[in-house]
Amino acid sequence: MPEKQAIRDRIREQRRNLAPSVLAYKSRCITRQALELIRRTGAQNITVFTSLPGEPDTTELIHEILQMNCTLSLPRVEGKNLTFYRVSDPENQILAVPPYNIREPIPNRCQVSNLQSMDLIFTPGLAFDIEGNRLGQGAGFYDRFFSSFPAPLPMRVGLGFEFQMHRTIPHRESDVPIDGVITEERFFRPRHSIIVTHSPEETRRLGEQLANRLAPNTILGLRGPLGCGKTVLVQGLARGFGVAEDIVSQTFTLAKEYRTSKGALWHVDLYRLTNESEIDMGFWSEILEGPGLKAIEWSERLGDRLPLDAVIAEATVTGENRRTWSLATFLNSQWDLHDFLRGFGHIES
Repeated sequence: MPEKQAIRDRIREQRRNLAPSVLAYKSRCITRQALELIRRTGAQNITVFTSLPGEPDTTELIHEILQMNCTLSLPRVEGKNLTFYRVSDPENQILAVPPYNIREPIPNRCQVSNLQSMDLIFTPGLAFDIEGNRLGQGAGFYDRFFSSFPAPLPMRVGLGFEFQMHRTIPHRESDVPIDGVITEERFFRPRHSIIVTHSPEETRRLGEQLANRLAPNTILGLRGPLGCGKTVLVQGLARGFGVAEDIVSQTFTLAKEYRTSKGALWHVDLYRLTNESEIDMGFWSEILEGPGLKAIEWSERLGDRLPLDAVIAEATVTGENRRTWSLATFLNSQWDLHDFLRGFGHIES
């Protein structure tokens, strides 16, 4: 896993290379999604950061929040901590502070915000991962703020560019993750469920239900030890697609395509791969980016090459015929899948 400083250096370089017109376009896309989230959640007390060069420009977002008659709070660095102030007139209540010229509220022109009234906190970061972990500039202001925040924490959403997203980034168990990240392309928001099956047939039925519910072109990563039921789940997927052939573990071929009236189903088994260097990414990119549902056994062997929006189903053997499936999705648009599967002993973790 790349070290924190290496990630920070790479992201800073990528942000420096953004053309002003590209940054402006991406920022508008992020702003539209952020405003949609505000409307959908009904948030009234909203915290936003004032953007640094290279960050998503929050100027329009700040203006639109005030136009919606919401209460706006902005951060100010005071010593080693952040203090948030209510701002209603940015032109008269914000000043660029040296040495970094960060725009911050002027204390004698604003009131300190009531933390417990906050509904939604838009958060900056240099890098994020799909589980909500973040890397900041390194000073730890937001980490300390979230750690000391009186419970319950409000919704916390990062604003960043797609190239700032990772499958995983270094973090400590004591770190407080955020709830999601809005990029110019999509809203990353993780959700996890536990589903228990008590027989191979129940596992097949779970696969059949997934086949009827997963969005077209979904990548389904299947994980777990030998004999846990990954191939059995694929048999259920095939039944849901109307595949007449028997589905067995791939021995001599890594991938097999089944064409049906519902579209293509790919069964991929990476058990024979021992490391990422054995992966022909030209071949795999054609499969991963092509049409159809892709069910990939031992998907962890793709490492960071596995797309960030892949749905992950990991099985644990918890009895002779009992399997506990951990289902993880990472996009806000995938949340309804968890509700749909409640009939399989769904327990949200």
